[in-house]
Amino acid sequence: MKTSINRLRKELSDLVSALGTVNSFYWGTMFEATHTKDSKLNYPLVSSFYTQAGFTKQLTTISWKINVADLVYKGDSNKDEVESDSLQTCRDLFVSINKSKRWNDIGKIISCSVINIPNNQDGIAGCEMSIQFALRDTSGVCDIPIFGYDFN
Repeated sequence: MKTSINRLRKELSDLVSALGTVNSFYWGTMFEATHTKDSKLNYPLVSSFYTQAGFTKQLTTISWKINVADLVYKGDSNKDEVESDSLQTCRDLFVSINKSKRWNDIGKIISCSVINIPNNQDGIAGCEMSIQFALRDTSGVCDIPIFGYDFN
Protein backbone atom coordinates (compact mmCIF):
# COMPACT_ATOMS: atom_id res chain seq x y z
CA MET A 1 0.00 0.00 0.00
CA LYS A 2 1.24 3.47 -0.79
CA THR A 3 -0.74 4.85 2.14
CA SER A 4 -1.04 2.74 5.27
CA ILE A 5 -3.59 2.87 8.07
CA ASN A 6 -0.71 3.89 10.34
CA ARG A 7 -0.08 6.97 8.21
CA LEU A 8 -3.79 7.81 8.23
CA ARG A 9 -3.90 7.39 12.03
CA LYS A 10 -0.84 9.62 12.56
CA GLU A 11 -2.12 12.33 10.24
CA LEU A 12 -5.52 12.34 11.95
CA SER A 13 -3.82 12.47 15.36
CA ASP A 14 -1.77 15.48 14.23
CA LEU A 15 -4.85 17.23 12.84
CA VAL A 16 -6.91 16.58 15.98
CA SER A 17 -4.04 17.81 18.19
CA ALA A 18 -4.10 21.10 16.30
CA LEU A 19 -7.85 21.62 16.82
CA GLY A 20 -8.67 24.05 19.61
CA THR A 21 -11.96 22.27 20.31
CA VAL A 22 -10.48 18.84 21.18
CA ASN A 23 -8.33 17.72 24.13
CA SER A 24 -7.62 14.05 23.32
CA PHE A 25 -7.35 11.58 20.46
CA TYR A 26 -7.82 7.79 20.65
CA TRP A 27 -7.40 5.24 17.85
CA GLY A 28 -10.21 2.77 18.50
CA THR A 29 -13.92 2.82 19.19
CA MET A 30 -15.54 5.43 21.40
CA PHE A 31 -16.54 2.64 23.78
CA GLU A 32 -12.90 1.57 24.09
CA ALA A 33 -11.81 5.17 24.57
CA THR A 34 -14.32 5.86 27.32
CA HIS A 35 -13.84 2.55 29.13
CA THR A 36 -10.05 2.26 29.15
CA LYS A 37 -9.03 2.26 32.81
CA ASP A 38 -5.47 3.51 32.34
CA SER A 39 -6.48 6.17 29.82
CA LYS A 40 -5.49 9.79 30.26
CA LEU A 41 -8.14 11.07 27.88
CA ASN A 42 -9.65 14.47 28.43
CA TYR A 43 -12.93 15.66 26.97
CA PRO A 44 -13.82 16.75 24.37
CA LEU A 45 -12.22 13.83 22.56
CA VAL A 46 -12.02 12.28 19.12
CA SER A 47 -11.82 8.55 18.52
CA SER A 48 -11.39 6.86 15.17
CA PHE A 49 -11.15 3.42 13.59
CA TYR A 50 -11.91 1.68 10.33
CA THR A 51 -14.50 -1.08 10.06
CA GLN A 52 -13.69 -2.67 6.69
CA ALA A 53 -11.60 -2.27 3.56
CA GLY A 54 -11.82 -3.12 -0.10
CA PHE A 55 -9.27 -3.17 -2.92
CA THR A 56 -9.22 -2.00 -6.52
CA LYS A 57 -6.20 -1.82 -8.79
CA GLN A 58 -5.01 1.61 -7.60
CA LEU A 59 -7.04 2.24 -4.40
CA THR A 60 -7.72 0.78 -1.01
CA THR A 61 -11.17 1.95 0.11
CA ILE A 62 -12.02 1.94 3.80
CA SER A 63 -15.16 2.49 5.82
CA TRP A 64 -13.88 4.89 8.46
CA LYS A 65 -15.49 6.22 11.64
CA ILE A 66 -14.56 9.42 13.43
CA ASN A 67 -16.36 10.11 16.71
CA VAL A 68 -16.39 13.47 18.46
CA ALA A 69 -17.69 13.43 22.03
CA ASP A 70 -17.90 15.54 25.16
CA LEU A 71 -19.31 15.20 28.64
CA VAL A 72 -22.85 16.39 29.25
CA TYR A 73 -23.51 17.86 32.68
CA LYS A 74 -26.18 16.42 34.94
CA GLY A 75 -29.45 18.06 34.01
CA ASP A 76 -28.27 18.46 30.39
CA SER A 77 -27.41 22.14 30.92
CA ASN A 78 -24.69 22.02 28.22
CA LYS A 79 -26.31 19.45 25.90
CA ASP A 80 -27.09 21.96 23.14
CA GLU A 81 -23.53 23.32 23.26
CA VAL A 82 -22.02 19.81 23.12
CA GLU A 83 -24.16 18.87 20.11
CA SER A 84 -23.34 22.10 18.29
CA ASP A 85 -19.59 22.00 19.04
CA SER A 86 -19.35 18.32 18.07
CA LEU A 87 -20.99 18.92 14.70
CA GLN A 88 -18.77 21.95 14.06
CA THR A 89 -15.67 19.88 14.90
CA CYS A 90 -16.86 17.22 12.44
CA ARG A 91 -17.28 19.90 9.78
CA ASP A 92 -13.79 21.28 10.49
CA LEU A 93 -12.30 17.78 10.17
CA PHE A 94 -14.20 17.16 6.93
CA VAL A 95 -13.07 20.45 5.36
CA SER A 96 -9.46 19.99 6.50
CA ILE A 97 -9.28 16.46 5.10
CA ASN A 98 -10.85 17.57 1.80
CA LYS A 99 -8.70 20.67 1.26
CA SER A 100 -5.27 19.88 2.71
CA LYS A 101 -2.43 18.94 0.35
CA ARG A 102 -1.13 16.55 3.02
CA TRP A 103 -4.45 14.72 3.09
CA ASN A 104 -4.72 14.74 -0.69
CA ASP A 105 -1.47 12.77 -0.78
CA ILE A 106 -3.03 10.19 1.57
CA GLY A 107 -6.37 9.84 -0.21
CA LYS A 108 -9.79 11.36 -0.63
CA ILE A 109 -13.25 11.29 0.90
CA ILE A 110 -15.72 9.54 -1.37
CA SER A 111 -18.72 10.16 0.89
CA CYS A 112 -19.43 11.26 4.43
CA SER A 113 -22.47 11.27 6.70
CA VAL A 114 -22.83 12.36 10.32
CA ILE A 115 -25.23 11.11 12.97
CA ASN A 116 -25.96 12.65 16.33
CA ILE A 117 -25.01 10.51 19.34
CA PRO A 118 -27.45 11.53 22.07
CA ASN A 119 -26.48 11.72 25.73
CA ASN A 120 -25.95 8.14 26.98
CA GLN A 121 -25.78 6.59 30.43
CA ASP A 122 -22.10 7.59 30.72
CA GLY A 123 -23.03 11.25 30.24
CA ILE A 124 -21.36 11.50 26.84
CA ALA A 125 -22.83 12.99 23.68
CA GLY A 126 -21.51 14.00 20.28
CA CYS A 127 -21.39 12.98 16.63
CA GLU A 128 -20.18 10.06 14.55
CA MET A 129 -18.84 10.60 11.05
CA SER A 130 -19.11 7.63 8.69
CA ILE A 131 -16.66 8.11 5.86
CA GLN A 132 -15.92 6.14 2.72
CA PHE A 133 -12.27 7.00 2.16
CA ALA A 134 -10.05 6.03 -0.78
CA LEU A 135 -6.42 5.56 0.24
CA ARG A 136 -3.91 6.12 -2.54
CA ASP A 137 -2.31 2.83 -3.48
CA THR A 138 -0.22 1.14 -6.14
CA SER A 139 -0.71 -2.09 -7.98
CA GLY A 140 2.62 -3.40 -6.63
CA VAL A 141 2.94 -6.27 -4.19
CA CYS A 142 6.28 -5.45 -2.58
CA ASP A 143 5.20 -3.39 0.41
CA ILE A 144 5.99 -6.30 2.73
CA PRO A 145 8.78 -8.79 2.16
CA ILE A 146 7.83 -11.87 0.16
CA PHE A 147 10.61 -14.45 0.02
CA GLY A 148 10.94 -17.37 -2.39
CA TYR A 149 7.59 -16.96 -4.17
CA ASP A 150 7.52 -17.23 -7.97
CA PHE A 151 4.94 -14.78 -9.38
CA ASN A 152 4.94 -16.43 -12.80
